Amino acid sequence: MNVVDDLVIRSEPAYTETDPTPDVIGLEFVRQYYTILSKSPSCVHKFYSHESVFVHNDVTVIGQQKIKSCIEQLVEANNRFKIHSVK
Repeated sequence: MNVVDDLVIRSEPAYTETDPTPDVIGLEFVRQYYTILSKSPSCVHKFYSHESVFVHNDVTVIGQQKIKSCIEQLVEANNRFKIHSVK
């Protein structure tokens, strides 16, 4: 048997009471984002798309590659991050 043979098509709704809430999803996203930022900062840009906006102090950059460059510069300048808010 292969993976396709094991696939079961369900007629039940995609959302059930056991699905995580938006708050749980958000908290997990924040956990993963800052874990990657601290352990593999060169990969954190993968959380962004070509239309994403990254703001740090007075600097605003748009796009995945510009965000990658900005984060790399920030990591080189400081190896510490302090979270003030999550919006």
